Amino acid sequence: MRAELLHPLTVHLPLGLIILIPFALLGICFATKKSKEKTNEALKFSTHALYIIGLFTFAMSTFLGDMAFDEVKKNLCQIGHVYSHEEYAYTTLVIFLVSHLSYIIFEVKHNLLLLYSATVISFAGTYYLIQTGHSGAMLVYEQGAAVKDFKCQN
Repeated sequence: MRAELLHPLTVHLPLGLIILIPFALLGICFATKKSKEKTNEALKFSTHALYIIGLFTFAMSTFLGDMAFDEVKKNLCQIGHVYSHEEYAYTTLVIFLVSHLSYIIFEVKHNLLLLYSATVISFAGTYYLIQTGHSGAMLVYEQGAAVKDFKCQN
């Protein structure tokens, strides 16, 4: 298998998981005292699972993206687009790590402001996640990243 194909094969799982985080946090925010404690605990556990699995696989995919870059850089029309894609990815990762840290502290201190902060931060991270995906798609469809025999058009 071509090494540059590992990144696109692994990137979709973390995208699917991470995009759910803000909505899981919203569910926790809107959970009322009337809701069953087991439901809240299940939602909190699921949110932690989304964070942990999503961020781990996202970091792995980012590493594989660096490997793919080494393989495709000689065939790219404008190499600068790769750097913006990479910057969006790292920014997304950092934002969601900060959101997760805020959520963990909320779990310990039970301060709703921390939960609201984690939610807002995760929506900001979602914006960067979308930008990362958009710039990655532009690399493939406009720059021919990992496409054999792609010819640049001026």
